[in-house]
Amino acid sequence: MRVRILHNGKVYSFPIRVGYRNAIRRHPDETIDRKFRRKLKKLSDQGIVIINIGRGYFIPNPNDPLDRLQYRKYDQAEYSKELKIRKRRFVRRLAWFKECEKHGA
Repeated sequence: MRVRILHNGKVYSFPIRVGYRNAIRRHPDETIDRKFRRKLKKLSDQGIVIINIGRGYFIPNPNDPLDRLQYRKYDQAEYSKELKIRKRRFVRRLAWFKECEKHGA
């Protein structure tokens, strides 16, 4: 799979390969990297599994035990982030409703 990014009239092409050992690193240019990560998020939202566990971006191979382990680590990290967001939202909403009750709103 290739991800293409257009920046200042130039096309940057990134090959996303299968397997942890074939991971590609982030681009050194922050603007290009940001566009690349946005594109990866869109692909992820469409159900395409592309992960990054610190070594770079890759498509995990379900037949490779190392890739399965990396996927589980990635999935656990995402789940942990989700729980923290939910907890923060719950605490914030509770504080807001208590504040509203104080003011009779």
